[in-house]
Parts: sequence; C-alpha cells; structure tokens
Amino acid sequence: MSTPDRFSDLRVLRWFDRIDSAIAGEMVGPIRASLDLTNLCSHACFFCEPLDYRKATIADKNHTLPYNVALEVLHDLAEMDCKTINLSGGGEPTLHPQFGLILRAAANLAFRTWIVTHGGLLHKWFDDLLLADHIRISLDASNGAEHKIMHGTHGGDFEKICDNIKELCKRRVNGSPEIGIAYIVADCNDMTQSYEDVFKFAEDSGVDFIHFRPLSEATVDRFTADWEQVCIQLEAIAVKHPKVQCFPLGKRWKDVIYQREFETCYSAFTNAVIGANGDVQACCDRRDIVFGNVNQQSFKSIWLGTKHREKAEAIQPKLCTRCLQCGYNRAVERFVVGNEALPELL
Repeated sequence: MSTPDRFSDLRVLRWFDRIDSAIAGEMVGPIRASLDLTNLCSHACFFCEPLDYRKATIADKNHTLPYNVALEVLHDLAEMDCKTINLSGGGEPTLHPQFGLILRAAANLAFRTWIVTHGGLLHKWFDDLLLADHIRISLDASNGAEHKIMHGTHGGDFEKICDNIKELCKRRVNGSPEIGIAYIVADCNDMTQSYEDVFKFAEDSGVDFIHFRPLSEATVDRFTADWEQVCIQLEAIAVKHPKVQCFPLGKRWKDVIYQREFETCYSAFTNAVIGANGDVQACCDRRDIVFGNVNQQSFKSIWLGTKHREKAEAIQPKLCTRCLQCGYNRAVERFVVGNEALPELL
C-alpha cells in the first residue's frame, strides 16, 4: 500500500518558504495550531499522555481555556495566516461548554479544522461538527469489552459512540466532513476478528478511513506483537473493504524508540500548541517547555517574542523521551534545510 499524501514527508514542500523563513528567524506565524480546549475527560485511557500534566491542571482548577481567550487566540492565528486548527489536545474537546461556538468561530475565520474526540458526546454537537473539515474518533476497539480495557468506560458506552458515528455520517453533506476512526493496537484488541469487525462497522457506517498505530513505548508491555506483521494483516483485510481507507502507521512507535538524527526541533518554530491552561507549549509531549501564557498576554506577542525563539532554539530533540513530530522534523531537515527535494521528485 502506497503512503498517502497526508502522511508523506514531502508535504513540507507546500510550506517551504514559510518554514525556511521561520528557521532563519523571520517573524512568521505558525502553519498550524493545536488548541486544547480542556484537560477534562470522561474516559480513562491507560495510555493517555501526558497524564501528570492534566492531573496538575485539574487539581489547580486551571484545566479549561476561557471562551473569550480561545476567540482571541483564533483571531491572532488568523491574522498570522495560520492554516489549520486542531481541536483535540489535553482532554476531550467536546466537554468544553462552548465547543460548538469555538468551532464555528474557527470555521468563520476560514481555518481548516480538525477534531479529535473519543466520540461519546458527538450527539451534543452534530450541527456544529458539520462545519469541521476532518473528525477523527478515537475508538481503539471493536467491541465493548475491548473499549472498557482501552478507555476505562462502562457498559453501553461503546455502543453509544458507534451510534454517534453512524448518525454523524448520515448527517454530513457531500462527504463533508471527512470522518475517520483511530484504532490504537494493544494485545487486548490485536485479533483478526477485531480487525474484521471494525472494518465492517466502518464500511457499514460510511466512515472514510481507519488509522491504526501501536501503543507507544510508555506502555510497550501491553503490545507485544510484531508491528510489521500486524500491518501486513491489516492491509490484507482492507482489500475486502475498499470503501474504507486503511492507514497502518508506526508513528509514535519507531520514532520514540530509535535515536533521532536531527539536531533541531523545527516544529517548535512552525507548529503551535496552546494548552488548556493557557500555556503556549513546545509540543504535546513537552508541556514543560513554555513560551508564555495566553491568559496573560496575546498569542501573537508570545509567538513573535524573543522568549519563544530562545527556548525553541534550546530544545535538544535527542533528550526528549518521545516525539510526535519526528517525521516532520526529519522532513524539514532533509527537504528544507538539506534541500534534497529535487532528487526525491525525479
């Protein structure tokens, strides 16, 4: 199965000039931004990261981004020509009391909007969700028993989420938004029948894709299979369900285990993460590196400030315990910094 464009390293060529300018120290806004609306969540996934950070903000009652601050950040991002807003992050975004209004504001500002959700509250926001470009539901199971293990949910929750997915698919117009399922593979759901069942559900419901990835290194003892063999199995099953795209990726598996060859975190200069507590952070995995707080000053002043630049330049990727942005950083170093793009395209 060929690598789809959305996961190709060559994607960075779309933003070559913007990335190159950011690396050179010019005042440019982020290409995309992850806006965490809340660190609260109604599920209890054992693999959730970073759990300690979330718990600390909840204990301090600093776990939800105020509505007015979220709007100010969105307007700053629009002014800085940010292209995509990702509403996911720390907890469950649909738990924010103004989730729908925030999504509508992002859509009105012409952002491409990506939603990542556990799906349990989709029914509260059906009309608003139709304004999104991409919705990914973290199902991570093919039945209620697996879902209970993976998400710490109770009886009936899995079925309600599946009903929400079906209804959302029915309501969309002309195939928009794109709707997909995320399936983290662990020993408890790594079975042929489980894969067959989730593909059948996706096809019957009208889901566009399923994104598979293995558990990260923090919980590696709960995933003991050979991932390459799992991918072969998934691709064989996917052939029988041609209406559903299959994306079996090793992201956050190999990248967090193998040594990183790049010296700079280019993502910290080009991709923004705004935590639910207001902190503008280096990334979803390095919540400890903070450039400023949008409850205290504007996002624009933080992003274009010297503190952001100095802290981003000081990041040593080899010291990070895990890295969701490894692929992006590697691609930037190869195709933007190293200018390898032309040979790759010949």
